[in-house]
Amino acid sequence: MDQTPTGVASPLSRAEYKWRRVLLDRVNQYWIDGVLAQLLHTQTPIELCLEERADYVPNPLREIEEVSSASRKVLSADASVTDIFEDIGAGRTLLILGDPGAGKTVTLLKLAKSLLARTENDLSQSLPVVLNLSAWAKKRQPVADWLGQELYELYEVPKPLGKRWVERQQLILLLDGLDKVEARYRDECVNALNQFIAAHHSTEVVVCSRIRDYENLCQPLQLHSAICIRPLTLQQIDRFLESDGKALATLKRDIKQNADLQELISSPAMLSFVSLAYQDCSVDMILQPATAEEQRQWLLDTYIDRMLTRRGVTQQYASEQIRRWLIQIAQRLEQSSQTVFLIERMQPNWFQRKRPRIRYRLESGLLIGLIFGPIFGLLYGLRDGLL
Repeated sequence: MDQTPTGVASPLSRAEYKWRRVLLDRVNQYWIDGVLAQLLHTQTPIELCLEERADYVPNPLREIEEVSSASRKVLSADASVTDIFEDIGAGRTLLILGDPGAGKTVTLLKLAKSLLARTENDLSQSLPVVLNLSAWAKKRQPVADWLGQELYELYEVPKPLGKRWVERQQLILLLDGLDKVEARYRDECVNALNQFIAAHHSTEVVVCSRIRDYENLCQPLQLHSAICIRPLTLQQIDRFLESDGKALATLKRDIKQNADLQELISSPAMLSFVSLAYQDCSVDMILQPATAEEQRQWLLDTYIDRMLTRRGVTQQYASEQIRRWLIQIAQRLEQSSQTVFLIERMQPNWFQRKRPRIRYRLESGLLIGLIFGPIFGLLYGLRDGLL
């Protein structure tokens, strides 16, 4: 295997330069503009509190009492994930942990954004690429093979080039969703990642996971550092609510009176979710549920209604029909171990009824025929003419 060190500047061929630019542009398009910007644009920014967790990564000195007592360290409020990652040094590897909705994906994508900006100024550096580990469970290949396939399927990088980038350790792997790998395959995935890291020690790797799922693994990831995103404090929640002035006055009142609601909004995702449901709601508009489950259902229904009407676009379909489709898509994503809906990864079996499945196959076949039919016709015509 070619073990060319990562980040070594060398002259790039025109084709290499082109594909490096293409990859950066697509990572930016899919993840920064398509996911991060959408997540941040509806929310007032919340400064997350990060905690260093040395106890979640291997440490040969852990048995020493002085070292083990310092395994948890709350970082300063101005500590960014980019600074933490850069401080690790050459061959950086980092684990990002947190509860559901804590902001793991946002934290990962903020790191991706800063790495992309750095690489765009010097395309000979290692290439940041965001991938979701849930896709690994489909074939459970060696990680090097899986990376080449994902680069081809998701970013359309030619397979020989993707393989060369992996072998020469010219990628920074930003891997989201270890907890989204099916539970029965999760330890196998960790083992495959550890084998890859051992064989590609210059490749920089960042992995995200829910903290509870990570704690249930049989073995840890062989990474250098780990950070955990701490739950929001009441002071952070108060600052967030104050930033919206009177629009969330009713929510502020209910938080003080409802311990279940207070616990529910301890993550940035749920705080944003609940805030949108409560936006500009007066006291008489809020359902007074008898149980926590009824409250969650009211919040979900209200949130969906807000999302369907907030853009002011006339709906072509009834709200109930849209909800059914969203539920079906969510179920299919769960069944196929996907966390991001990509239309090119839809399968015919996603449709419940026979007619849409047949139509999907026919339209896909027609599209392929329209694209490749003229090409094959031209080739065969040239062949016959030459003969």
